[in-house]
Amino acid sequence: MFLTCCPNVYSMVLKTQINFIDNEILLSLNLQPPFKAFLKKDFLHIYQDDEPKFSLPISFPNLIHWVYNKSLVGFKINNTTYLTDQAYKLKELLNGRLFFSRIQDFYTPLQILGQGSSAKVLLVKSKLGDQYFAAKCVEKNELMYQEIEINNQLDHPAFVKIKEVFQGETSYYIVMDLLSGKNLQQLIKNQHGGLTLEQSSKIMHALLSGIEYMHSKSIIHRDIKPENIVLQKTNNLTTLKLVDFGLATYCNLKKFKYPKCGTPGYVAPEIANLTDKDTTYGPACDIFSAGSVFFKLLTGRDLFPGTGFNFVLQLNKKCHIDFSPLTLKKIPLNSILRELVQKMLSKDPKLRPTAQECLNHDFFTLTEKPSNAHKKMFFAQTRSATLTVDFSSPEEKPDYKGSFVTNDIVPQLPQMPKMVMKFNTTEFEQYD
Repeated sequence: MFLTCCPNVYSMVLKTQINFIDNEILLSLNLQPPFKAFLKKDFLHIYQDDEPKFSLPISFPNLIHWVYNKSLVGFKINNTTYLTDQAYKLKELLNGRLFFSRIQDFYTPLQILGQGSSAKVLLVKSKLGDQYFAAKCVEKNELMYQEIEINNQLDHPAFVKIKEVFQGETSYYIVMDLLSGKNLQQLIKNQHGGLTLEQSSKIMHALLSGIEYMHSKSIIHRDIKPENIVLQKTNNLTTLKLVDFGLATYCNLKKFKYPKCGTPGYVAPEIANLTDKDTTYGPACDIFSAGSVFFKLLTGRDLFPGTGFNFVLQLNKKCHIDFSPLTLKKIPLNSILRELVQKMLSKDPKLRPTAQECLNHDFFTLTEKPSNAHKKMFFAQTRSATLTVDFSSPEEKPDYKGSFVTNDIVPQLPQMPKMVMKFNTTEFEQYD
């Protein structure tokens, strides 16, 4: 109110912020007179007659409306339209940092790749070229800000980078790179008795490298499982991505908003047995989940075998693990491997190694740089739908619908022209 009544003071505050707080210019924009703009690290500053008019913080949940007339010609903020021939460059620099308007101006929806209780994933095609992407359509809620923020912090090959985030009437659309490979659950189904030791080693090394990086940012995933580990390229194990950060959170918070969540069969027992909602836990919960994935890769079996949500959850809570499938498989370096898996699956989180300690374990150091004789023995081995929900009581969290598997069915790209015929350009509005 004070700044509105005292424009001179407001202008002085803006000048101070522009000149001293946010002083690195990323882009200078020539707008229609009497306006001009400067994009800096954290703000978009708008000037009128060489005086600062206002500054838009570059962060969620702020929104920029794009002005589109056969091509991108400008933007609109606070009901004021600004025209510029640098609109595409501005959009590129703002990608993934705040909400955009009207996804239908930039992408054509082609097909639903998968859907869950609170989200859909669409195959979309850019209107600026022949590139295809995945667009995750989710209901509007404040938790999405944290999921997007977390994704933006993970600049590592094991994670999918968010390209853009659009806001619709009732939904958000998160545009990401399209993953054309299978998820690990699909790969394991085709391999009776699990994957080879070489394959398992490559997958787990890549996964643990991503987890180590994620934990260095004080982020925990809380839903690591085969369905959430997807290959970016078919049959290329080095391109795996850990996806779906719907349950991810910062582990240094004093209290988690939803402390009891995950997938029975993969969730850490300290979470499955949680009774005090004010209790927190740390990165070790992801190590247990990764250990469960490791066990399944090697054996082809579930860590807690059984059918039915509640039955598997009860086994998960007790955490009485049968390691005999590892022994029966006669794996080279069995004792070293079994030691690592058992440590990762310790019921006591304090006994589990960190992701970095896992990577430094003899199993990986020997498989990464084996001697010729050792290598010959080591790789002589031959190849011998879990529901994710918050499993708190309905009273604890009645509105949460669980996480969403982002890659159930991925079509082959050469068939795209056939799919285009099945969908119209108003498909986005049908999801709002």
